[in-house]
Amino acid sequence: MNMKEFCRQYAVTKDVIKAFLHAGLLKGFEDDLERDCLCCFAVQRLETCLCLHALGFDIQTIKAYCSLAESEDDTRVLRKEMLQERRNEHLKNAHRIKKTLDCLDAVLQKLKSDTGGGT
Repeated sequence: MNMKEFCRQYAVTKDVIKAFLHAGLLKGFEDDLERDCLCCFAVQRLETCLCLHALGFDIQTIKAYCSLAESEDDTRVLRKEMLQERRNEHLKNAHRIKKTLDCLDAVLQKLKSDTGGGT
């Protein structure tokens, strides 16, 4: 797969990939990127980076996750903990947003009933 195909398929720009490269997340794949021909391992690494970035992981955490994933040791428990922690953060935010929406709905309902149903 070449870079253009990857960018189109994953809806990212080359700048995003260059940012991952400059951050050191694509070590070992520089030649692939230079030749514009991504091997399956480069594609897999980019997919992982994009997924973790979309989840809100910062570059340092993505590096740590990728290092664990490539370790010869079994690091699944550690990686699961990292992902679970991020999931819990998203869940807290979702609850916070739900409370805010409930408050807004209550105020809107009160305004609606105070004005006889008009806007």
